[in-house]
Amino acid sequence: MNVSKITNYGVVDMKRGYQFGVGIDYYFTDSWGIQPSLMIISKGLKDKGDTCVGDREVYGFYYPNAFYNWTINRMYIEMPVMLAYRFNVSNTMKLILNG
Repeated sequence: MNVSKITNYGVVDMKRGYQFGVGIDYYFTDSWGIQPSLMIISKGLKDKGDTCVGDREVYGFYYPNAFYNWTINRMYIEMPVMLAYRFNVSNTMKLILNG
């Protein structure tokens, strides 16, 4: 699950999304490797409010007060490739740093 929001657009609500994917770990040495993956990610926003047009005519229609409630849904395919470094903390545990 993820949460996304647009900034510098006004007052919009966060929208919950999802992400699915697969990935592998491939190590060149005992310490260095890469972690490529393929992800399908949902992002978007929710917004509602009024246009505050008052007593105005827009495109030939009279709008005393116009309210809106809309949602934007976007789907993305992302392919991140992270560089990984792992080292032994103890005989039974390894710590992996990636970025």
